[in-house]
Amino acid sequence: MLNNVGRESAFSVAERIRFHLENKQFYVGEDQEISIQISIGISWNMPHKTSTLEELLHEADQALYQAKWTGRNKVVELTDFYSNKC
Repeated sequence: MLNNVGRESAFSVAERIRFHLENKQFYVGEDQEISIQISIGISWNMPHKTSTLEELLHEADQALYQAKWTGRNKVVELTDFYSNKC
């Protein structure tokens, strides 16, 4: 959750997190290297629509599943989710 952050800034933060995790080395034990990839769904409160926290979380969850269905390891905004459904 990011408070008082615009859509572009939220996407930028999510993309930086995704990129950092993708390029970081993680180890299990002393010698087994693993890689981590994440998908992130983004939703935001639009000026013309007041959404509840529950609605925003549901929309972000839908965008997350869209990211997973379309290849994983990406950030998907809610608008991406709806435009792909049309």
